[in-house]
Amino acid sequence: MASYCSELQYLGNPVTNHVQSAEQHNQDVNSLGLISARRIAEAIDILKLMSSTFLVALCQAIDLRHLEENLKITVSQMAKRVLIVGSNGELHPSRFYEN
Repeated sequence: MASYCSELQYLGNPVTNHVQSAEQHNQDVNSLGLISARRIAEAIDILKLMSSTFLVALCQAIDLRHLEENLKITVSQMAKRVLIVGSNGELHPSRFYEN
C-alpha cells in the first residue's frame, strides 16, 4: 500500500514546471488537459489496485479468523476427551481429585 500511495503522490505533482514555451515566448499558454487526463487515468488504475489489494487482505483476514475459531473448538474438544477419558475409555484417576 505504501508504494501505491507513493506513486499517487508522484502523479499528483504539478507539471507546470515542465511546460515548454510556444510561439517564441509570445503566448506562454499551453493546454495541460491531455497530460492531466493521462495522469488521472493512471491514478484511477492505482486506486483500483489499492482497493483490490485491500479486499484480498480483508478476505484473508476473515479466512484466518475462521480457521483460528475452528482450531480453538477442535483443540478444546480433543483436550477434554484426552484429559477426561483415557485411551481405554476409563476415566482418569486425576479427574476424581478436582475440587
